[in-house]
Amino acid sequence: MSGSEIYVTPDFVRLYVRDSIENNKLLRALQFPDENIIQCRNLALLSYNAVTPISNVTFETFPNQVLLLYGTLYHLFNGVAASAARNELNYSDAGITVNIEDKVNYYSQLASNYLNQFQSMVQQFKIQQNLESGYDYVSSDYGYFPAW
Repeated sequence: MSGSEIYVTPDFVRLYVRDSIENNKLLRALQFPDENIIQCRNLALLSYNAVTPISNVTFETFPNQVLLLYGTLYHLFNGVAASAARNELNYSDAGITVNIEDKVNYYSQLASNYLNQFQSMVQQFKIQQNLESGYDYVSSDYGYFPAW
């Protein structure tokens, strides 16, 4: 990645999850507005930095765009699952039952899948960075002995 290019844009995320008016047959609108995707991308960055060893990575220095995508998708689907859970309703009348917003389990499973991928990759990246930084300089008590 060069400079301040961020490949995980709202359009990129929507393309990945096929969030388009043509594909959203029930909604006839986009499910994820730009503001929501940007907020979730910011949360993914903050989540990455919070994993030990604590880091201060920015979008410009983020190690991997796929990792950022998975973190963004985790936060998106976790938020949608929370919304679906709030609005879930089973309505029954004259022997007919209608489930309104019954996709909580689907969204929760998607969020869980992306969280697992995100956490696994974060752990691998942090371990790799830690190992690479360890080869820079290794101190020893023998360095303080006088050379006879």
